Amino acid sequence: MRSPASLLRPISTFFLSPGGSSERIFLFYAQVNAALRTGAGGGLETEHEDVRVLSLPLSEARAQIADGRLQDAKTLVGLQWLLLQPHQRPGYVEKAFD
Repeated sequence: MRSPASLLRPISTFFLSPGGSSERIFLFYAQVNAALRTGAGGGLETEHEDVRVLSLPLSEARAQIADGRLQDAKTLVGLQWLLLQPHQRPGYVEKAFD
């Protein structure tokens, strides 16, 4: 999927293992839909990237955080950020994000 850079919203920047590694993660959010899809996944073939898209309802993501199935730091940070956003207020139709 491709999304115009102007739609990217910074979430967080963090180190995966401070003191043990200098690897730094820059995490962004962009809302996309099927109309923006240009292929089955993403990444640059010239960089040997293999980005796979996984779609699941927000309620399932919440359940996976709660029961410990999600153990990847950047995924946890991103999903917890998403769950704290204003669209979670009562009356908001969650189906728009499922």
